[in-house]
Amino acid sequence: MRSSAVKTFLANSTMYGCSNMNDILEFIEDIEELKALYNTGELRNFDFEAMLSKYNRTVDLFEREYEMDDGA
Repeated sequence: MRSSAVKTFLANSTMYGCSNMNDILEFIEDIEELKALYNTGELRNFDFEAMLSKYNRTVDLFEREYEMDDGA
């Protein structure tokens, strides 16, 4: 379960610049890459794990930044 920082982020999606058009386009590009791997039969669990790890790191960074700003 994610912290309240993520819930606040979802409510204020432009806060901290974490949900901008570039982020969305990057996410779409990642999904399209998974689709291409699926279509060629080369999709593996590792591909999902790598993408999940990437986006979990992004969320973790956001949470740390949010908590630092919240404490200031």
